[in-house]
Amino acid sequence: KVVNISAGGMRLDSDDVRLEKGDIIELEFNIMNFKCQRVLGEVVRSLELTRKGRGDEEIKFYSHGINFIQIHRVQKEKIFSYVFHHPNDKNREIYLTIMVFDIPNPKIEN
Repeated sequence: KVVNISAGGMRLDSDDVRLEKGDIIELEFNIMNFKCQRVLGEVVRSLELTRKGRGDEEIKFYSHGINFIQIHRVQKEKIFSYVFHHPNDKNREIYLTIMVFDIPNPKIEN
């Protein structure tokens, strides 16, 4: 579930998927009937949190901060326009397809 989105990144909450800080993920989502594809993001924060369920039970979930590291200019503009024109829309929902993979960080040798 996308909790917050901006032109620079997003916050994702999940009941069952935990990403690790440093993971690189590929995102695909729709904003105002515009499909954003092949957006790469880096997990910059990964927290295990709890919330109240029915009654007083504690339900564990994972919260992830994602910075976009590769996004097309047009996609970024669509996100910015969406956030600017719908800042308080509590009913908005963005469906994501997320692919998680590990991209080695090449070390630069002198």
